[in-house]
Amino acid sequence: MQLNHERISANETLRRVLSQGQRYGRSETSTGRRVIVEFVSANPNGPITVAHGRGGALGDALAALLEWTGNDVSREFYVNDAAGSPQMRIFARSLLARYRQQFGQDDPIPEDGYPGDYVIEIARQIADRDGDQYLALPSETAAPIFEALALRGMHEQQSATLAAFGIRYDTWFSEQTLHASGAVEKVLGQLKMRDLAYEENGALWLRSTRFGDDNDRVLVRAEGTPTYLAGDLAYHADKLARHFDRLVDVWGADHQGYIARTQAGLAALSDAPAPLQIALYQPVRLLKEGVEVRMGRRGETTITLDELIREVGRDAARFFFLLHPADAALDFDMDLARTQRRENPVFAVQSAHARCCAAQKAAQGAGVLFPAEGGVSLDLVSLTQPAEVALIQKIAAFPDEVAAASDTLAPCRIARYALDLASLFHPWQDQQDSGAPAGDDRSLAQAHLALVQGVRITLANALTLLGVSAPEYPTPPHTGTL
Repeated sequence: MQLNHERISANETLRRVLSQGQRYGRSETSTGRRVIVEFVSANPNGPITVAHGRGGALGDALAALLEWTGNDVSREFYVNDAAGSPQMRIFARSLLARYRQQFGQDDPIPEDGYPGDYVIEIARQIADRDGDQYLALPSETAAPIFEALALRGMHEQQSATLAAFGIRYDTWFSEQTLHASGAVEKVLGQLKMRDLAYEENGALWLRSTRFGDDNDRVLVRAEGTPTYLAGDLAYHADKLARHFDRLVDVWGADHQGYIARTQAGLAALSDAPAPLQIALYQPVRLLKEGVEVRMGRRGETTITLDELIREVGRDAARFFFLLHPADAALDFDMDLARTQRRENPVFAVQSAHARCCAAQKAAQGAGVLFPAEGGVSLDLVSLTQPAEVALIQKIAAFPDEVAAASDTLAPCRIARYALDLASLFHPWQDQQDSGAPAGDDRSLAQAHLALVQGVRITLANALTLLGVSAPEYPTPPHTGTL
């Protein structure tokens, strides 16, 4: 009785996978809910770093998981481009100096400026595009012009890097618009009306301790400039005004201290609990030959995501970022990420998918019709070996794994699942490759082909969720440059 039940279950599982194909694992549990996922949101004064890359992979995978469970998801990058910030003023002065150097002027960058090669690249682009039209301008006149040029140049660099990493955004939201539209002042006014903001020593403070924060927080400094918190509260209020049902922010662990004050500020603005969830990710430590890599290819102290992609490839970078829980620090072994062996997790999963494709082509070349072709019926009663049962059970668990990963904001569950499925498949396929062919037992050959197709579909769908490709052929290794 039990054996017959298991056979029926196996039949149902593979039939469902084969019929649903690319839709296998999707559900409509959250139909109609609008979710905004804001991630990366790097400051516009530097390139996208490896740390940003981990946040990017996490946010993009979270958005995909939420989409797969029926949510209407929007991906957003918050551009911290408020005019007159100290960092942007220094960056603009650095860019102006590099621009003048393009025309032979001896203009050193400020002592506290930005020396990176990426600044030289932006300056070169400005010189090529605009010529020497800014060369005669006094520094005071050129400063706001070069702040705008710096924002433009960094946006182009950052968006190109993220696109190369497979990340697309529905919206690039400008912080400047919040100040220009009066949204920041509106939020400050609401807090004052609710007696949740007060003045002390010339500054405006949020009564955040009423909502569980350790200290009250400054909203407007004594000299009259709003703090980052003021703009951030206006930004989150804007998200709610756009009628999102759920707000998901992906932050680096260095922003952990902002969680309580942000939640307190949103609680102060509304009588209803704010639907805000924050996914934190820990730092990344790059290792090469067992030694931490601290400097980039050109001697920069920060290693960029572009450099990591050149070193190990986009797929390996994304998979390694997502394989472990985001709230745990990550040691990224670049040598392992380039290895063409099954000890390399991303190679193990992608090569399993490629082997599935090869096995399908070999079977079809031998005249084995796929069950969906030619009216051939699917009979899986012959899939009784322990390894086959384990594979089918693992395949059957995929929809529940997707739902759980979405509920807990944990895409690492999908990466680990894909690796586990590949680890079950490889030894079984090794046995098929080395064993006797099915010969005239067409039923067994078709059952094996159906199982291979079930593994292939499930692996491909898992990799899609992670933003990693599912190659039909083995991929060539990457060679390092760092």
